Amino acid sequence: MSRLKGIAALILAGFLCAGSPAASGCGASPQEALKEGLKALFMDRNNDKALALFQEAVKTGKPGTLFESYYYLGLTQQLLEKFPDSLDSLAQALKYAPEAEAKTSAAILPACYSIMGASHYAMGSYAEAAAAYRKSLDLAPVSLTCIAMANVHIALGQFDEAEADAERSRRIDPNAPYYYEIMGNVRAGQRHCLEAVGFYRQAAEAFPVFLDKYRRVAEAQPHFRDTYNGMVKSMNAEAAENQIGAARAFLSLGDLGDAADALDKAWQTTAGAVPSDRLCSLLADLGRFDEAAAAIGRAIGAKPADAKSAAAFLALRSLVHCARGNMIGNMNDADRAYALDPTAPWVREARAAVKIHVSGDAAAGPSLLSGAKEGVLARILEAEAYAKMNDLEKAAEIYAAIPADEPSWHSALVSGEVKSLIPQFRGLVQGKLKKAEASEASGRFDEALAEYAGAAKISDAAAAETIRRRVGVLMKAHPSLAALPDEARQKALGGDSLIKEGRFDMALREYRGAIAAAPFNPQLHINTALICGELKDYGGAVEHMTIYLQLQPDAANAAAAREGIARWQARREEDRTKARGTK
Repeated sequence: MSRLKGIAALILAGFLCAGSPAASGCGASPQEALKEGLKALFMDRNNDKALALFQEAVKTGKPGTLFESYYYLGLTQQLLEKFPDSLDSLAQALKYAPEAEAKTSAAILPACYSIMGASHYAMGSYAEAAAAYRKSLDLAPVSLTCIAMANVHIALGQFDEAEADAERSRRIDPNAPYYYEIMGNVRAGQRHCLEAVGFYRQAAEAFPVFLDKYRRVAEAQPHFRDTYNGMVKSMNAEAAENQIGAARAFLSLGDLGDAADALDKAWQTTAGAVPSDRLCSLLADLGRFDEAAAAIGRAIGAKPADAKSAAAFLALRSLVHCARGNMIGNMNDADRAYALDPTAPWVREARAAVKIHVSGDAAAGPSLLSGAKEGVLARILEAEAYAKMNDLEKAAEIYAAIPADEPSWHSALVSGEVKSLIPQFRGLVQGKLKKAEASEASGRFDEALAEYAGAAKISDAAAAETIRRRVGVLMKAHPSLAALPDEARQKALGGDSLIKEGRFDMALREYRGAIAAAPFNPQLHINTALICGELKDYGGAVEHMTIYLQLQPDAANAAAAREGIARWQARREEDRTKARGTK
């Protein structure tokens, strides 16, 4: 959550300074440049001016003051997103720490390590970020540093560790709203989306309480009122980001109406502010393309014409143009984005979309997307590129490998590309079905199952259900076909062991791997449904139990399975109602 870095740095550094004996101007140092730099940073909020002054301070400073000068230079560089420069300056600060006054060193040193962690995090160097944050926490247990460490663990997919960091943060400061935001991110990462919504809403409510103690500081020390006002603005942005988090959680469940309601609240919170990339992308994902294009235009207009940070916005608008059928806009924005930053994932996706849909150069698509294959949209575009090159088998292989539980499937940008891709598979699907029928007629049932599986993976929902029902009839006539292949058996056994340990999230991964190897095995689907139920993933539970019934509609436990589906649907609706009703 790199958007926390600015407000976190101001809290760590600004109010550290506000509480020091030098609060009359943060001016204990005899260096005029350092004094003026602190005034520019904390009172005038002029980072560029502060940068120049701190650079002067490190040139003219004496050993006893260079620790502070380099620290504030590094802080300012971090706020200006000059992350390598920030790390260099903070490393210099650490060299001079022994020569600083003990009181100054004790006060600033933890923040020095914390801001180093923030720069490493922003650069994607998560191991280095974690090491810096640990040093900061060893020196001073600060709530925001725990939250920063939690962000690192989330980036690494270590959600249990992130939750522990959040709990530590809460013990230090029970009123810190970032606890709720982190827990929302943890639950979203674990795909417990409705729980995530609840935490995001609590975060939005907690910000005014959190701000109140800083309001009192600002009232007692008037020269910090501008800093406090800046915090209020940042906190409003944070509240909006949490509404966006709630909207994304609803979107991942396919609850488009609830997602739209949460998005509208985010809009209201940030009225008049420059739209964030998350807000713009959410508008696009919800199919509100006109609003998305307008918001992106405002965001781009607030940046310098040649700003690298404008590339992602241009690329997103290019994809929005593509979804609206405006191929000229698609091409123009993609070209501008690529000129600014040819490495960013959105930029490469936008340029690939142009190659595939506009310029007729589909062969260029896969190489463009080679560095952006983590996203669903990128993989679907890659599949489209191969389909355009008449390599439907390769396209089908790529499409079928995309995990079914990816939240991005509900994005309007993704669904639009899927609607374009799926019809191109019709001939391939029909060919696989004919081969399956021929193999079945010849008694080659394993081959038939393989062809049916290949056809189901690239079919729409209705066609996939028809295939499963046909396979169910075949397996009823030949029960030996339900035997698990070795890969699926090993995955299932691993999942069973994890269930005994109560590690249902890990067990779910194993069972999904087993289903990938044996997609028509009824027992795998019923077990997966039960695991999802334990995890309160009621949508997943309903999905897998429904597939079980498609494969075995006359099973002895069919009535119980249907009751289970009804129970999970009711619980899911209860959770949705609770999430909607959170104020």
